[in-house]
Amino acid sequence: MQSDTGHLVDMEKLSEGKTEDEIKNLQEELSNGGYEEIPDSHIEAAKKKLAGKSEAYVSLTSGGKLSKLAALRRKEKKRRHIDSLGTKEYNRRRSERKRRSTNAD
Repeated sequence: MQSDTGHLVDMEKLSEGKTEDEIKNLQEELSNGGYEEIPDSHIEAAKKKLAGKSEAYVSLTSGGKLSKLAALRRKEKKRRHIDSLGTKEYNRRRSERKRRSTNAD
């Protein structure tokens, strides 16, 4: 699942009829696109959401199991970003973005 967009894909369906190299390339492409594996505790919810399809979108605000997982992953990603920049620098950049967006209006 790509936690920023809520895009959920079924690797089993996507890899049907493909060679090992093609599957490996697909996994690498998805990983580079920000997709992460669903933990075992959420597999049933993912299968239910997919309902036999190869892809689906999870609501980012519904409060369901997958929605909460996506929110948690986004929060962790933001925390890692803040930690890498430092709180002061993060807030400075955030203020600058806000200033630019209000000036654009």
